[in-house]
Amino acid sequence: MLKNIFVFILIFFTSFLVVSAQNKVETLKTKEETQKMSKDVVNLFKDSKIKEAVEKLTPYWPISAAEIATFKEKTENYLNLLGNTYGAVIGTEKVQQEKISNFALRETYIMLYENSAIRLVFTYYKNKQGWTLNSFKWDENFEETFQKE
Repeated sequence: MLKNIFVFILIFFTSFLVVSAQNKVETLKTKEETQKMSKDVVNLFKDSKIKEAVEKLTPYWPISAAEIATFKEKTENYLNLLGNTYGAVIGTEKVQQEKISNFALRETYIMLYENSAIRLVFTYYKNKQGWTLNSFKWDENFEETFQKE
């Protein structure tokens, strides 16, 4: 019985510490800081510095350490495969910036390869302290970003 109580207390405090750690998210103070963050991360992606890119995002991204580690690992593996298929990275371009009132921003970049492209999308949310990274994703669906002429 005492062993069960000890295990319960250990699990409770471990859960509390994990939740507390996840709630300590840093914020960016201005829209310009969010734009700089996005550009810096895109440049790290372009240079195949995925670990550094994810480390740059982590303080502002309120998801678990396990989710971040999985994202980093899958991204590194998949981008290596893309390089074999798409060729070398030849550049990046910011193609969209959108907002919802004064509380949400979304920036979309395209990373150009010799034979195709990928899309990187950053979504920021403004809370009382400043801007946090609500989501970051990349995918091969760059065609969803076409703009009407």
